[in-house]
Formats: sequence, C-alpha cells, structure tokens
Amino acid sequence: MLDTGSLNYLWSLSIIHAYASSGVQHAVVSPGSRSTPLTLACERHSEITTWVQVDERSAAFFALGLAIKTQQPVILVCTSGSAVANWLPAIVEANYSQIPLILLSADRPEELQDCGANQTIDQQQLFGSHVRAFHAVPEPAEGTLKNQSLQKLVAKSLDQLQRPVRGPVHLNIPLREPLLPAGGNLNERIDELTKAAATREDVVCTSPRILDDDQMNPDIILDIIQQGDGIIIVGRKQYTSTFAETLNQLAEQLSIPVLVDPLSNLRFGKHGKSNYIVNYDLFLSQIEEADFADIKPGWVIRFGQFPVSKSLLNFLSDSSDAINIVVGENARWQDPLKTAKFLIKSADESFCQQLLKHIDPSDIDRELINTYKKLDHFAAENIDSSLRMQSDLFEGHLISKLVEKIPDNSFIFSSNSTAVRRLDMFTVMNQYSSKTISLYCNRGASGIDGNLSTYLGILAGSSAANGIALLGDLAFFHDINGLALCAELNSQGCNGTIIIINNGGGHIFNYLPQKNLNEFEKYWLTPIKMELLHAASLFGLMYQKADSVELLEQALDNSLNSSSIDIVEVVIDQQASLQLSAEIRARA
Repeated sequence: MLDTGSLNYLWSLSIIHAYASSGVQHAVVSPGSRSTPLTLACERHSEITTWVQVDERSAAFFALGLAIKTQQPVILVCTSGSAVANWLPAIVEANYSQIPLILLSADRPEELQDCGANQTIDQQQLFGSHVRAFHAVPEPAEGTLKNQSLQKLVAKSLDQLQRPVRGPVHLNIPLREPLLPAGGNLNERIDELTKAAATREDVVCTSPRILDDDQMNPDIILDIIQQGDGIIIVGRKQYTSTFAETLNQLAEQLSIPVLVDPLSNLRFGKHGKSNYIVNYDLFLSQIEEADFADIKPGWVIRFGQFPVSKSLLNFLSDSSDAINIVVGENARWQDPLKTAKFLIKSADESFCQQLLKHIDPSDIDRELINTYKKLDHFAAENIDSSLRMQSDLFEGHLISKLVEKIPDNSFIFSSNSTAVRRLDMFTVMNQYSSKTISLYCNRGASGIDGNLSTYLGILAGSSAANGIALLGDLAFFHDINGLALCAELNSQGCNGTIIIINNGGGHIFNYLPQKNLNEFEKYWLTPIKMELLHAASLFGLMYQKADSVELLEQALDNSLNSSSIDIVEVVIDQQASLQLSAEIRARA
C-alpha cells in the first residue's frame, strides 16, 4: 500500500504523463507548497519543458504566449488559495482569443474546506464561463490509478479545450499532507517512483485517441476489425432515417452481431435486421465462465448512449481488454466504463459508409455471429414459451400484447427502472418487428420525475396513430398533476393510452441489496395506497383495470380503438413477477 506522499506523486505524475503522451510539451509553474507533487511531476518528466515564474499573473500570461507561439496547449501549475485567482486576467484573454491552456490548481482536501483553514478558498468553478470545462479531480486513491480514470479525464479535457472552440480547461486537484513520499532519501525515493511509473500499467497513459471525421483514416479501424471477431452496440439516439439500413449492411459485410438497445429505435421498422441481436440482456446475464471466451469480442464499436441493459454493462466491464471504439459527432463524452481506445467524432452513418467503401468481404471469416444468433434464438424461444406457459399476468404479457396490438406508426414512452428494463427484455424479434414503432424514455438522467408530462408533450407534438405511456405506479404518482393537460389534448383529438404497471411500489429495488433490510418496504418499496379509478375520474378520463391476460387484451383493444386518452391499470403480483423473471433468466 502506498503512503500518502508517494500516492500524491504518482497521482500527479499520472496526470502530467497523460498530457505529455498526448503531445503537450510545456509547463509553467509558480512556487508553492500544496502544488509540490505537481511541480515535481512536471520537472521529472522527460518530455515536459518546465518553466518557473514566481508571480502567478505573469506565469499565466507567459503560458499564454507559449501557447500562441507553439499552437499547442500549455500546462499551468500553482498552489491553492489566492494564487489561483491571479490567473484570471490571462484566462479571460485565453477565452476570447481561443488559446488552449491546461490549468492545474492544487487544493486543500475536503476536511480543510470551509472551516477557516489557512490558504484555502473555494476553487470550484472559479473561472466560470471563461473556461471550456471545469473538473473537480477526486482525491488520490490507488484504485483510481489502477482503473485509469485520470487518463480518461485528461483525454476528455484535451477534447474540451479543442472543440467546439479552443480555450482553457481547469482541473482542481486536492492533495493531502504529507505531500512528499516517506522513507529513505527523498530524492532517491522520487527517482524510484518515477522509474517504476514508466512500466506500471496504472500510470502509463492509455487515453483514447480522438479523431475528427476528416482525420479518420479507415485503415486504422479496418486493421482492428481484421484482427478478429467483434460486435457493434447501438444505444439511444435520434438516428437518421437511413442509418438502420446502412448499419445492417455494414454488419452483413463484416459478418458480426449488432446488439440493439430498444431506445435506439432500430428494433422496429421496415429496415433489414439480419444481424441484429435483441435478447442479449437475457443470455448475457446467465453466461457461464467456461463459455465466456466463445462470446467475448476482440473489439467493440459503439454508437449512441450507453444501453439500458445491466447485463451488457457487466459483460463489457469483463471484456475491458477489447478495443473499444466510440462513434458520434456529439461533443458529450460517452464512455462511462472508461475503456475507449478511439473516440471518432463522426456522424454515425458517415462512419459506416467510410468502412463499407474499404471492406473486402472475402477477407472476413467470423464465428461470433453464429454463436450470438443461436443464443438470441434460444432466448427468444425461452421468452415465448414462458409467456405461453404462464397464466398469471406479468410484465412480459403486457409488453408482448402491447407490441402485438399497437397500430403501425405509433410510439411507446416508457418510464425508467423496471418499465424500461422489461421493455428491453420482452421486445423480441418476431412478426411484429416490421411495424414502425418509436420508443422514448427520459434516460438522460433516468429520473422518476415528469414522465407522464413528457409523454403528453410527445403525444401533443406527434402525428402518430397512437401514443402509449408505460409507467410504473410510483412514476405515475410522482407526476399525477400532469393529467391536467389531458382535457385539452382530448379536445384536439389526441389518441393515447396511459398504462400504469401497478406492481406494489419500487419494484426495481428488489434487485438491490436493500431488499434484505428490515425497513425495505417502508423506505424503498414504498407501495402507494391509491385508487387509480378516482384519479381518472378527477380528470375526466376513461379507466380500465386489468388483472388477467384476458382483461388486458380487452383493455388494450378498447383503448387503442378509442379517440381519447384513457388510463389502463395493469395489476401485477410483485413476488410472482420476481419469481418468474428469475426462472426465465435461469433457463437462458
């Protein structure tokens, strides 16, 4: 276990090395105690030229001049307190002149904040809108070194200071005393750590390579693809109307599986889906360790936001040594696992088209696609047989019947937690997949708030034949005031169905450790004692209740053929649903 001072130095060296590995060559430091590990890391790094300027204001303008002349980002280092504030005039100039500066301010740790500690000010967001981004770097920890989070943070900051407009970024770095390594001769100890760092995986920079569309040489990606089997993952995003067909064409040419998140809106539609895999959440959750090598990809290309499936998240975490390529023109960073080797700033379809121009199908010999198709087919059969064998109503019946009965050119809005996960699990490929069904969900922050109102807003702006809301009972309760808009929407001829899954409260918490607490029902499950018939009556809405498969079918037929917004309460026994879901997964 590293002592605090050694950890401070390796922490600082990891940050500086990541910048140096990305081409940064100059650092300007001002003397100070708290910044000692950062100053040493700059000075001892063989690829960094370190300049000293006592006055922080002058140091910042000196760094500005270096950056102007070299057309490269320059690092600035200073200690905590008012020293940081002296950078402001130069940062303002860098902002408006679009000059990239990397601001590394040392800071006191959490326990010394807001308690009268000497040389301690609030350094969070100190430069406001004058920086392209601010990052509160976590306090040094061995685990964070090992998972390379610092390197990914550096890569992100480098992207932010270049796009969409160049300028400064600010990283605030808390360091706890003792600031320097313990034991033996201090200079020798620093030398030992520096030399050891050169060969340690947790310090060597593996920051993702960032390529704009016009910089992307298809040969770089093709070389990776031709080394072995891989997969494509498509998450939530508003894709172009032709992207689905282009993606399927690419998958066929490469002979690889495409794991399609429900919110990508690619599971439904008239486009080809020959290599699309949709039941991965089920079969990945039960994959045996002995079979892991048969489905593990050598590389992963990912489009859009990270998918809903927790099973897929765990699978990708276990496959972290795969070469991960994240594609998208969006400036937001889409790499929660911090495994990306390449970040391609390209339009999704443009990226696929570039690869299609250069692929030679005769060079492709894939086994992975066949394995994934078999697993996908088996999982679909498992779900189908479970639906037929199970007479008690559960979420699988609801999703299956909804997809069967919903008219073409309709949409489904899902709340988060259990609802969207069941939508993921039970929207299998079948004869209804050719329908045009758009799926929506507030997955930006995945909150419970405002789901009903969001659905009504989509309904109001939609020309769809029908709009369905699929809400958990707590999500509905949380936004019940949203029903006030229904009267106006009904007068405009909107046709909608609000399906409330009444499964006794916070169903999703049954999958978390909290379920074993004595207080589980009171503080986490929180079942709502509410007569939904009265809620519907209060707002003048038609109401139906379904607690069997037969009544569910009748309620859906009635509501989907009406010309108003109706409420359908679907009553599901929570424990029976949990048991059945576990049985389905066990058979996967």
